[in-house]
Amino acid sequence: MKKKKTDATKPDADNPQWTDKMFREAKPFNEAFPELASAWKRTRGRPKAAMPKVNTTFRLSQDIVQALKKSGLGYSVRVEHILREALEQGRL
Repeated sequence: MKKKKTDATKPDADNPQWTDKMFREAKPFNEAFPELASAWKRTRGRPKAAMPKVNTTFRLSQDIVQALKKSGLGYSVRVEHILREALEQGRL
């Protein structure tokens, strides 16, 4: 069965022309559908970390940096583990 094309110049019962009253009474999506709006906000992007990392800069001796980099990829994570262990043991 061939689908009938709609005439764009004729009124459409399923999608009527908006009136000034309709525009005045229109609500933003998050007010009209708060549950959907909050669900979309929760699912967008990466989940927030309970304890987010902080970007910081400090200077270290060149030999220390070279030794860390020689130990392979992920050396910044290893530095964090060393510092955390020292903190837990009360050495910091």
